[in-house]
Amino acid sequence: MQSSQEQKRTVNGCRIAVAFIVLSITKLGKATNIEGGKNRPVFDALCKLTRLARSDLTIPEEPNLKNQDFKDIIKLNMSLAPKAWKQVFWKTGEKDAWQDELPPKDQHGDDWEEYWSDWKDAIRSLYKADRTKTEDKTTFESLPEDVKDTIRPRMINLASAAAALAKAPAAPAQLPSLKGKTLKQKLTEAVTGDGSKDVDTADYQSIYGASSGSDRQTACTTGTSGVRANSLMAALSCVCAPESNGQVDYVCTPAVAKADVWANAGADNPPNTRKIAKLCGRLPPRQLKADELRQAIEEIVALITTTGGHGYLGATKTGCTGARNSGRCVKFTGYGDKDGKIPANTPWLTIPHSIATELAGREARILQAETTKAALKALAEQARKLSREGEIAKIFKGQLQTAHEQTAPGKTVNMEISDGECNKLTSNNTCKSPCKWNENTTDINKKCSLDPVKATEQQAAQTAGTEEGAAGATTDKCGLAKTPEDCVLAKGDIPKDKKAVCN
Repeated sequence: MQSSQEQKRTVNGCRIAVAFIVLSITKLGKATNIEGGKNRPVFDALCKLTRLARSDLTIPEEPNLKNQDFKDIIKLNMSLAPKAWKQVFWKTGEKDAWQDELPPKDQHGDDWEEYWSDWKDAIRSLYKADRTKTEDKTTFESLPEDVKDTIRPRMINLASAAAALAKAPAAPAQLPSLKGKTLKQKLTEAVTGDGSKDVDTADYQSIYGASSGSDRQTACTTGTSGVRANSLMAALSCVCAPESNGQVDYVCTPAVAKADVWANAGADNPPNTRKIAKLCGRLPPRQLKADELRQAIEEIVALITTTGGHGYLGATKTGCTGARNSGRCVKFTGYGDKDGKIPANTPWLTIPHSIATELAGREARILQAETTKAALKALAEQARKLSREGEIAKIFKGQLQTAHEQTAPGKTVNMEISDGECNKLTSNNTCKSPCKWNENTTDINKKCSLDPVKATEQQAAQTAGTEEGAAGATTDKCGLAKTPEDCVLAKGDIPKDKKAVCN
Protein backbone atom coordinates (compact mmCIF):
# COMPACT_ATOMS: atom_id res chain seq x y z
CA MET A 1 0.00 0.00 0.00
CA GLN A 2 1.02 3.55 -0.63
CA SER A 3 1.85 5.71 2.31
CA SER A 4 -0.16 8.89 2.92
CA GLN A 5 2.75 10.98 1.69
CA GLU A 6 2.92 9.06 -1.55
CA GLN A 7 -0.84 9.45 -2.04
CA LYS A 8 -0.57 13.23 -1.56
CA ARG A 9 2.25 13.44 -4.07
CA THR A 10 0.17 11.48 -6.60
CA VAL A 11 -2.86 13.73 -6.13
CA ASN A 12 -0.79 16.92 -6.37
CA GLY A 13 0.92 15.59 -9.49
CA CYS A 14 -2.43 14.97 -11.12
CA ARG A 15 -3.59 18.47 -10.20
CA ILE A 16 -0.48 20.01 -11.74
CA ALA A 17 -0.90 17.94 -14.89
CA VAL A 18 -4.55 18.97 -15.23
CA ALA A 19 -3.68 22.62 -14.64
CA PHE A 20 -0.97 22.44 -17.29
CA ILE A 21 -3.36 20.88 -19.80
CA VAL A 22 -6.04 23.52 -19.11
CA LEU A 23 -3.50 26.35 -19.37
CA SER A 24 -2.13 24.95 -22.61
CA ILE A 25 -5.61 24.69 -24.10
CA THR A 26 -6.37 28.26 -23.04
CA LYS A 27 -3.18 29.61 -24.61
CA LEU A 28 -3.80 27.67 -27.78
CA GLY A 29 -7.27 29.16 -28.07
CA LYS A 30 -5.91 32.68 -27.67
CA ALA A 31 -3.21 32.07 -30.24
CA THR A 32 -5.66 30.86 -32.87
CA ASN A 33 -8.47 33.36 -32.28
CA ILE A 34 -8.52 37.15 -32.86
CA GLU A 35 -7.48 39.09 -29.76
CA GLY A 36 -7.88 42.66 -28.58
CA GLY A 37 -5.21 45.01 -29.97
CA LYS A 38 -4.32 42.53 -32.72
CA ASN A 39 -4.95 45.06 -35.50
CA ARG A 40 -3.33 48.09 -33.89
CA PRO A 41 -0.40 48.23 -36.40
CA VAL A 42 -2.85 48.02 -39.32
CA PHE A 43 -5.04 50.73 -37.79
CA ASP A 44 -2.00 53.01 -37.36
CA ALA A 45 -0.92 52.47 -40.97
CA LEU A 46 -4.42 53.09 -42.39
CA CYS A 47 -4.74 56.16 -40.18
CA LYS A 48 -1.46 57.58 -41.43
CA LEU A 49 -2.72 57.59 -45.01
CA THR A 50 -6.22 58.71 -43.99
CA ARG A 51 -4.78 61.59 -41.98
CA LEU A 52 -2.78 62.80 -44.97
CA ALA A 53 -5.71 62.42 -47.35
CA ARG A 54 -8.09 64.36 -45.07
CA SER A 55 -5.72 67.30 -44.59
CA ASP A 56 -5.63 70.55 -46.54
CA LEU A 57 -2.50 69.97 -48.58
CA THR A 58 -1.00 71.70 -51.59
CA ILE A 59 1.52 70.64 -54.21
CA PRO A 60 4.29 72.81 -55.69
CA GLU A 61 3.86 74.31 -59.14
CA GLU A 62 5.92 73.19 -62.09
CA PRO A 63 9.20 75.18 -62.22
CA ASN A 64 9.23 78.15 -64.59
CA LEU A 65 12.69 78.52 -66.08
CA LYS A 66 11.69 81.56 -68.10
CA ASN A 67 12.24 83.81 -65.11
CA GLN A 68 13.34 87.45 -64.94
CA ASP A 69 16.96 86.62 -65.77
CA PHE A 70 15.84 84.76 -68.91
CA LYS A 71 13.56 87.64 -69.89
CA ASP A 72 16.36 90.19 -69.42
CA ILE A 73 18.65 88.20 -71.71
CA ILE A 74 15.98 87.94 -74.42
CA LYS A 75 15.21 91.66 -74.13
CA LEU A 76 18.88 92.66 -74.42
CA ASN A 77 19.27 90.40 -77.44
CA MET A 78 16.14 91.87 -79.04
CA SER A 79 17.50 95.39 -78.57
CA LEU A 80 20.43 94.44 -80.85
CA ALA A 81 18.20 92.89 -83.52
CA PRO A 82 18.16 94.42 -87.03
CA LYS A 83 15.19 96.58 -87.94
CA ALA A 84 13.87 94.00 -90.42
CA TRP A 85 13.55 91.39 -87.65
CA LYS A 86 11.74 93.77 -85.33
CA GLN A 87 9.17 94.56 -88.04
CA VAL A 88 7.91 90.97 -87.82
CA PHE A 89 6.14 91.83 -84.58
CA TRP A 90 3.89 94.50 -86.12
CA LYS A 91 1.01 93.74 -88.46
CA THR A 92 1.87 94.40 -92.08
CA GLY A 93 -0.12 97.23 -93.62
CA GLU A 94 -1.71 98.29 -90.34
CA LYS A 95 -0.71 101.27 -88.27
CA ASP A 96 0.13 100.86 -84.61
CA ALA A 97 -1.00 97.22 -84.47
CA TRP A 98 0.97 94.41 -82.83
CA GLN A 99 1.24 91.01 -84.49
CA ASP A 100 -0.15 88.71 -81.80
CA GLU A 101 -0.47 85.48 -83.74
CA LEU A 102 2.48 83.36 -84.78
CA PRO A 103 3.08 83.66 -88.55
CA PRO A 104 2.18 80.63 -90.71
CA LYS A 105 4.53 77.63 -90.59
CA ASP A 106 6.01 78.37 -93.99
CA GLN A 107 7.02 81.82 -92.72
CA HIS A 108 8.75 80.98 -89.46
CA GLY A 109 11.59 78.88 -88.08
CA ASP A 110 11.49 75.70 -86.01
CA ASP A 111 11.91 77.44 -82.66
CA TRP A 112 9.42 80.26 -83.25
CA GLU A 113 6.51 78.40 -81.69
CA GLU A 114 8.38 77.90 -78.43
CA TYR A 115 9.79 81.43 -78.12
CA TRP A 116 7.23 83.61 -79.93
CA SER A 117 5.59 84.68 -76.67
CA ASP A 118 8.98 85.54 -75.12
CA TRP A 119 10.00 87.58 -78.16
CA LYS A 120 6.68 89.45 -78.11
CA ASP A 121 7.21 90.39 -74.46
CA ALA A 122 10.75 91.57 -75.26
CA ILE A 123 9.82 93.79 -78.21
CA ARG A 124 6.92 95.31 -76.30
CA SER A 125 9.23 96.27 -73.47
CA LEU A 126 11.37 98.18 -76.00
CA TYR A 127 8.69 99.80 -78.19
CA LYS A 128 5.16 101.10 -78.00
CA ALA A 129 2.47 100.05 -80.46
CA ASP A 130 3.11 103.24 -82.46
CA ARG A 131 6.73 102.06 -82.89
CA THR A 132 8.23 104.76 -80.70
CA LYS A 133 10.79 103.64 -78.14
CA THR A 134 9.89 103.16 -74.49
CA GLU A 135 11.80 104.76 -71.63
CA ASP A 136 13.78 101.58 -70.93
CA LYS A 137 17.43 102.66 -70.54
CA THR A 138 18.85 99.23 -69.67
CA THR A 139 19.25 97.91 -73.23
CA PHE A 140 21.50 98.40 -76.26
CA GLU A 141 18.93 100.48 -78.17
CA SER A 142 20.83 103.78 -77.90
CA LEU A 143 24.23 102.42 -78.98
CA PRO A 144 25.78 103.33 -82.35
CA GLU A 145 25.35 100.63 -84.98
CA ASP A 146 29.06 99.80 -85.16
CA VAL A 147 29.13 99.27 -81.38
CA LYS A 148 26.04 97.04 -81.69
CA ASP A 149 27.81 95.07 -84.41
CA THR A 150 30.72 94.47 -82.04
CA ILE A 151 28.51 93.25 -79.19
CA ARG A 152 25.87 91.33 -81.18
CA PRO A 153 27.78 88.01 -81.71
CA ARG A 154 28.48 87.63 -78.01
CA MET A 155 24.92 88.53 -77.08
CA ILE A 156 23.53 86.00 -79.55
CA ASN A 157 25.66 83.30 -77.92
CA LEU A 158 24.36 84.24 -74.47
CA ALA A 159 20.75 84.23 -75.70
CA SER A 160 21.22 80.83 -77.36
CA ALA A 161 22.66 79.39 -74.15
CA ALA A 162 19.76 80.82 -72.14
CA ALA A 163 17.22 79.37 -74.58
CA ALA A 164 18.83 75.93 -74.29
CA LEU A 165 18.71 76.08 -70.49
CA ALA A 166 15.10 77.24 -70.38
CA LYS A 167 13.96 74.56 -72.80
CA ALA A 168 12.64 72.25 -70.11
CA PRO A 169 10.79 68.98 -70.90
CA ALA A 170 7.09 69.61 -71.39
CA ALA A 171 5.21 68.96 -68.15
CA PRO A 172 1.52 69.62 -67.49
CA ALA A 173 0.57 72.29 -64.99
CA GLN A 174 -1.71 69.77 -63.25
CA LEU A 175 -0.79 66.24 -62.24
CA PRO A 176 -2.38 63.86 -64.80
CA SER A 177 -3.63 61.57 -62.03
CA LEU A 178 -5.88 64.35 -60.72
CA LYS A 179 -7.90 64.09 -63.95
CA GLY A 180 -9.07 67.67 -63.81
CA LYS A 181 -9.94 67.57 -60.13
CA THR A 182 -8.21 69.22 -57.21
CA LEU A 183 -5.75 67.40 -54.97
CA LYS A 184 -8.30 67.63 -52.17
CA GLN A 185 -11.02 65.99 -54.28
CA LYS A 186 -8.83 63.06 -55.39
CA LEU A 187 -7.51 62.32 -51.91
CA THR A 188 -11.05 62.58 -50.54
CA GLU A 189 -12.06 60.00 -53.14
CA ALA A 190 -9.47 57.65 -51.65
CA VAL A 191 -10.90 58.18 -48.16
CA THR A 192 -14.66 58.08 -48.80
CA GLY A 193 -14.94 56.56 -52.27
CA ASP A 194 -16.43 59.78 -53.68
CA GLY A 195 -14.44 63.02 -54.11
CA SER A 196 -17.59 65.10 -53.56
CA LYS A 197 -18.31 63.58 -50.13
CA ASP A 198 -16.19 64.13 -47.05
CA VAL A 199 -16.13 61.86 -44.00
CA ASP A 200 -19.23 63.52 -42.53
CA THR A 201 -21.35 62.98 -45.65
CA ALA A 202 -19.96 59.65 -46.88
CA ASP A 203 -22.66 56.99 -47.27
CA TYR A 204 -22.79 53.26 -47.90
CA GLN A 205 -22.79 53.81 -51.66
CA SER A 206 -19.48 55.70 -51.63
CA ILE A 207 -17.79 53.66 -48.91
CA TYR A 208 -18.64 50.23 -50.31
CA GLY A 209 -19.39 50.99 -53.97
CA ALA A 210 -23.05 49.92 -53.96
CA SER A 211 -26.28 51.09 -52.38
CA SER A 212 -27.52 47.75 -51.06
CA GLY A 213 -25.91 46.47 -47.88
CA SER A 214 -24.11 43.18 -47.49
CA ASP A 215 -22.45 41.10 -44.81
CA ARG A 216 -18.94 41.75 -43.58
CA GLN A 217 -17.24 38.98 -45.54
CA THR A 218 -18.55 40.38 -48.85
CA ALA A 219 -18.11 44.07 -48.02
CA CYS A 220 -14.54 43.53 -46.86
CA THR A 221 -13.39 41.88 -50.09
CA THR A 222 -11.96 43.93 -52.97
CA GLY A 223 -13.55 43.75 -56.40
CA THR A 224 -14.60 45.63 -59.52
CA SER A 225 -18.32 45.97 -58.86
CA GLY A 226 -21.04 45.46 -56.29
CA VAL A 227 -20.47 45.75 -52.56
CA ARG A 228 -16.72 45.79 -51.95
CA ALA A 229 -13.93 47.46 -49.94
CA ASN A 230 -13.99 50.64 -52.03
CA SER A 231 -12.33 53.19 -49.72
CA LEU A 232 -10.05 53.80 -46.76
CA MET A 233 -13.18 54.16 -44.62
CA ALA A 234 -14.23 50.65 -45.68
CA ALA A 235 -10.79 49.27 -44.82
CA LEU A 236 -10.84 50.95 -41.39
CA SER A 237 -14.26 49.55 -40.58
CA CYS A 238 -13.40 46.05 -41.81
CA VAL A 239 -10.31 45.99 -39.63
CA CYS A 240 -11.58 47.81 -36.54
CA ALA A 241 -15.40 47.75 -36.22
CA PRO A 242 -16.62 45.59 -33.28
CA GLU A 243 -18.74 42.53 -34.05
CA SER A 244 -21.97 41.68 -32.24
CA ASN A 245 -22.79 38.44 -30.38
CA GLY A 246 -20.01 38.65 -27.82
CA GLN A 247 -17.04 38.72 -30.17
CA VAL A 248 -13.71 40.30 -29.16
CA ASP A 249 -13.67 44.10 -28.62
CA TYR A 250 -10.98 46.73 -29.08
CA VAL A 251 -9.17 44.83 -31.81
CA CYS A 252 -7.69 48.16 -33.00
CA THR A 253 -7.98 50.61 -30.12
CA PRO A 254 -10.17 51.19 -27.05
CA ALA A 255 -11.16 54.48 -28.73
CA VAL A 256 -13.52 52.48 -30.97
CA ALA A 257 -16.64 52.09 -28.84
CA LYS A 258 -17.60 48.43 -28.44
CA ALA A 259 -21.25 49.44 -28.71
CA ASP A 260 -20.73 50.67 -32.30
CA VAL A 261 -20.97 47.16 -33.70
CA TRP A 262 -21.12 45.80 -37.20
CA ALA A 263 -24.10 43.49 -36.76
CA ASN A 264 -23.32 39.85 -37.30
CA ALA A 265 -24.28 38.86 -40.87
CA GLY A 266 -25.62 42.39 -41.39
CA ALA A 267 -24.49 45.55 -43.20
CA ASP A 268 -22.07 48.13 -41.85
CA ASN A 269 -23.44 51.29 -40.29
CA PRO A 270 -21.83 54.40 -41.97
CA PRO A 271 -22.20 56.67 -38.87
CA ASN A 272 -20.02 54.21 -36.93
CA THR A 273 -17.53 54.10 -39.80
CA ARG A 274 -17.30 57.91 -39.73
CA LYS A 275 -16.36 57.78 -36.04
CA ILE A 276 -13.48 55.40 -36.75
CA ALA A 277 -12.16 57.54 -39.64
CA LYS A 278 -12.27 60.68 -37.50
CA LEU A 279 -10.00 59.02 -34.93
CA CYS A 280 -7.19 59.45 -37.47
CA GLY A 281 -7.40 63.25 -37.27
CA ARG A 282 -5.83 65.73 -39.70
CA LEU A 283 -2.54 67.54 -40.26
CA PRO A 284 -2.08 71.33 -40.30
CA PRO A 285 -2.31 72.83 -43.82
CA ARG A 286 1.00 72.52 -45.68
CA GLN A 287 2.68 71.35 -48.85
CA LEU A 288 2.53 67.64 -49.57
CA LYS A 289 5.76 65.71 -50.09
CA ALA A 290 5.89 62.70 -52.39
CA ASP A 291 7.93 60.64 -49.93
CA GLU A 292 5.47 60.91 -47.04
CA LEU A 293 2.57 59.85 -49.25
CA ARG A 294 4.54 56.98 -50.75
CA GLN A 295 5.77 55.85 -47.33
CA ALA A 296 2.22 55.78 -45.93
CA ILE A 297 1.15 53.51 -48.81
CA GLU A 298 4.17 51.23 -48.43
CA GLU A 299 3.49 50.74 -44.71
CA ILE A 300 0.00 49.45 -45.50
CA VAL A 301 1.19 47.12 -48.27
CA ALA A 302 3.94 45.77 -46.00
CA LEU A 303 1.29 44.55 -43.54
CA ILE A 304 -0.54 42.44 -46.13
CA THR A 305 -0.16 38.69 -45.57
CA THR A 306 -0.78 36.09 -48.26
CA THR A 307 -2.35 32.68 -47.89
CA GLY A 308 -4.33 30.41 -50.16
CA GLY A 309 -3.70 32.62 -53.19
CA HIS A 310 -5.22 35.72 -51.57
CA GLY A 311 -3.93 38.68 -49.58
CA TYR A 312 -5.20 39.87 -46.19
CA LEU A 313 -4.77 43.16 -44.36
CA GLY A 314 -5.49 42.63 -40.68
CA ALA A 315 -5.82 39.62 -38.41
CA THR A 316 -7.26 36.55 -40.10
CA LYS A 317 -7.65 32.84 -39.48
CA THR A 318 -10.17 31.62 -42.02
CA GLY A 319 -11.63 34.81 -43.55
CA CYS A 320 -12.87 38.31 -42.77
CA THR A 321 -16.31 37.71 -41.23
CA GLY A 322 -15.50 39.69 -38.09
CA ALA A 323 -15.79 36.69 -35.79
CA ARG A 324 -12.89 35.98 -33.46
CA ASN A 325 -12.35 32.56 -35.03
CA SER A 326 -12.43 33.96 -38.58
CA GLY A 327 -10.85 37.40 -38.93
CA ARG A 328 -11.20 41.16 -39.04
CA CYS A 329 -9.52 42.14 -42.21
CA VAL A 330 -9.66 43.20 -45.86
CA LYS A 331 -9.36 40.39 -48.39
CA PHE A 332 -7.51 41.05 -51.68
CA THR A 333 -8.81 38.47 -54.11
CA GLY A 334 -6.11 36.72 -56.10
CA TYR A 335 -3.27 38.66 -54.48
CA GLY A 336 -0.39 36.25 -54.09
CA ASP A 337 2.56 38.56 -54.74
CA LYS A 338 5.12 39.26 -52.08
CA ASP A 339 7.11 41.90 -53.94
CA GLY A 340 5.32 44.91 -52.51
CA LYS A 341 2.94 45.52 -55.39
CA ILE A 342 -0.29 47.37 -54.71
CA PRO A 343 -3.27 44.98 -54.88
CA ALA A 344 -5.71 45.37 -57.75
CA ASN A 345 -9.08 47.08 -57.32
CA THR A 346 -7.94 49.28 -54.44
CA PRO A 347 -8.57 52.91 -55.50
CA TRP A 348 -7.85 53.93 -51.92
CA LEU A 349 -4.23 52.87 -52.55
CA THR A 350 -3.79 53.40 -56.30
CA ILE A 351 -5.06 57.01 -56.31
CA PRO A 352 -2.54 58.27 -53.71
CA HIS A 353 0.17 56.10 -55.27
CA SER A 354 -0.29 57.75 -58.69
CA ILE A 355 -0.23 61.19 -57.07
CA ALA A 356 2.96 60.31 -55.17
CA THR A 357 4.70 59.05 -58.32
CA GLU A 358 3.87 62.14 -60.37
CA LEU A 359 4.66 64.47 -57.49
CA ALA A 360 8.11 62.86 -57.12
CA GLY A 361 8.79 63.65 -60.78
CA ARG A 362 7.78 67.26 -60.26
CA GLU A 363 9.95 67.59 -57.16
CA ALA A 364 12.94 66.30 -59.17
CA ARG A 365 12.28 68.89 -61.88
CA ILE A 366 12.07 71.64 -59.26
CA LEU A 367 15.41 70.56 -57.79
CA GLN A 368 17.04 70.54 -61.23
CA ALA A 369 15.52 73.93 -61.96
CA GLU A 370 17.46 75.50 -59.09
CA THR A 371 20.73 74.59 -60.83
CA THR A 372 19.39 75.87 -64.14
CA LYS A 373 18.27 79.15 -62.60
CA ALA A 374 21.75 79.69 -61.16
CA ALA A 375 23.20 79.19 -64.65
CA LEU A 376 20.65 81.63 -66.11
CA LYS A 377 21.58 84.19 -63.47
CA ALA A 378 25.25 83.91 -64.48
CA LEU A 379 24.33 84.37 -68.15
CA ALA A 380 22.16 87.36 -67.32
CA GLU A 381 25.02 88.99 -65.44
CA GLN A 382 27.28 88.52 -68.46
CA ALA A 383 24.60 90.09 -70.65
CA ARG A 384 24.27 93.07 -68.31
CA LYS A 385 28.05 93.43 -68.36
CA LEU A 386 27.86 93.62 -72.14
CA SER A 387 25.32 96.39 -71.74
CA ARG A 388 27.72 98.34 -69.52
CA GLU A 389 30.53 97.68 -72.00
CA GLY A 390 28.39 99.04 -74.77
CA GLU A 391 27.77 102.26 -72.90
CA ILE A 392 31.48 102.69 -72.17
CA ALA A 393 32.33 101.95 -75.81
CA LYS A 394 29.77 104.54 -76.84
CA ILE A 395 31.41 107.14 -74.58
CA PHE A 396 34.88 106.30 -75.89
CA LYS A 397 33.65 106.49 -79.45
CA GLY A 398 32.15 109.92 -78.83
CA GLN A 399 35.29 111.21 -77.15
CA LEU A 400 37.61 109.92 -79.84
CA GLN A 401 35.38 111.23 -82.59
CA THR A 402 35.31 114.65 -80.99
CA ALA A 403 39.07 114.61 -80.52
CA HIS A 404 39.69 113.97 -84.20
CA GLU A 405 37.22 116.50 -85.50
CA GLN A 406 38.51 119.91 -86.61
CA THR A 407 38.04 122.13 -83.61
CA ALA A 408 36.93 125.69 -83.84
CA PRO A 409 39.16 128.44 -82.44
CA GLY A 410 39.03 128.56 -78.70
CA LYS A 411 37.33 125.13 -78.38
CA THR A 412 38.90 122.54 -76.06
CA VAL A 413 38.28 118.80 -75.87
CA ASN A 414 38.20 116.85 -72.61
CA MET A 415 39.89 113.50 -73.20
CA GLU A 416 40.43 112.31 -69.65
CA ILE A 417 39.85 108.54 -69.73
CA SER A 418 40.83 106.63 -66.61
CA ASP A 419 42.39 103.21 -66.29
CA GLY A 420 39.31 102.11 -64.34
CA GLU A 421 37.07 102.81 -67.32
CA CYS A 422 39.31 100.68 -69.51
CA ASN A 423 39.16 97.84 -66.94
CA LYS A 424 35.39 97.64 -67.40
CA LEU A 425 35.85 96.49 -71.00
CA THR A 426 36.06 92.69 -71.07
CA SER A 427 36.40 92.08 -74.80
CA ASN A 428 39.21 92.70 -77.25
CA ASN A 429 36.55 94.01 -79.63
CA THR A 430 35.49 96.84 -77.33
CA CYS A 431 38.90 97.58 -75.81
CA LYS A 432 39.83 100.52 -78.05
CA SER A 433 42.46 103.26 -77.86
CA PRO A 434 43.50 104.84 -75.54
CA CYS A 435 42.87 101.48 -73.85
CA LYS A 436 45.00 98.46 -74.71
CA TRP A 437 44.16 94.73 -74.59
CA ASN A 438 46.68 92.49 -72.83
CA GLU A 439 45.79 88.81 -73.23
CA ASN A 440 48.73 87.62 -71.13
CA THR A 441 48.01 89.51 -67.94
CA THR A 442 47.23 87.33 -64.91
CA ASP A 443 44.67 89.78 -63.56
CA ILE A 444 41.43 88.93 -65.39
CA ASN A 445 39.94 92.24 -64.28
CA LYS A 446 42.65 94.19 -66.09
CA LYS A 447 42.80 92.56 -69.49
CA CYS A 448 41.89 95.97 -70.85
CA SER A 449 43.87 98.85 -69.33
CA LEU A 450 44.90 102.39 -70.18
CA ASP A 451 47.78 102.49 -72.70
CA PRO A 452 50.27 105.07 -71.29
CA VAL A 453 51.73 105.80 -74.74
CA LYS A 454 48.36 106.37 -76.40
CA ALA A 455 47.16 108.42 -73.46
CA THR A 456 50.24 110.66 -73.71
CA GLU A 457 49.81 111.07 -77.48
CA GLN A 458 46.16 111.97 -77.18
CA GLN A 459 46.82 114.33 -74.31
CA ALA A 460 49.50 116.04 -76.41
CA ALA A 461 47.08 116.34 -79.31
CA GLN A 462 44.51 117.79 -76.96
CA THR A 463 47.02 120.33 -75.62
CA ALA A 464 48.10 121.28 -79.14
CA GLY A 465 44.52 121.78 -80.17
CA THR A 466 43.95 123.99 -77.19
CA GLU A 467 47.01 126.14 -78.00
CA GLU A 468 45.99 126.49 -81.66
CA GLY A 469 42.59 127.53 -80.56
CA ALA A 470 44.06 130.18 -78.29
CA ALA A 471 46.26 131.53 -81.13
CA GLY A 472 43.32 131.67 -83.47
CA ALA A 473 41.45 133.72 -80.98
CA THR A 474 44.10 136.48 -80.95
CA THR A 475 44.88 136.75 -84.68
CA ASP A 476 42.80 138.75 -87.10
CA LYS A 477 40.47 137.44 -89.79
CA CYS A 478 43.36 137.27 -92.28
CA GLY A 479 44.36 134.09 -90.53
CA LEU A 480 41.39 132.42 -92.20
CA ALA A 481 42.25 133.55 -95.75
CA LYS A 482 43.37 130.71 -97.97
CA THR A 483 43.73 132.48 -101.37
CA PRO A 484 45.17 135.83 -102.52
CA GLU A 485 41.64 136.98 -103.29
CA ASP A 486 40.55 136.17 -99.77
CA CYS A 487 43.56 138.02 -98.42
CA VAL A 488 42.69 141.19 -100.38
CA LEU A 489 39.16 141.13 -99.08
CA ALA A 490 40.20 140.43 -95.50
CA LYS A 491 40.36 143.37 -93.18
CA GLY A 492 42.38 143.68 -90.04
CA ASP A 493 45.57 144.90 -88.45
CA ILE A 494 48.95 143.44 -89.29
CA PRO A 495 50.28 141.76 -86.16
CA LYS A 496 53.34 143.20 -84.52
CA ASP A 497 56.69 142.00 -85.90
CA LYS A 498 54.99 140.49 -89.00
CA LYS A 499 54.98 141.86 -92.51
CA ALA A 500 51.83 140.04 -93.55
CA VAL A 501 49.20 137.79 -92.16
CA CYS A 502 48.13 136.23 -95.48
CA ASN A 503 50.37 133.51 -96.93
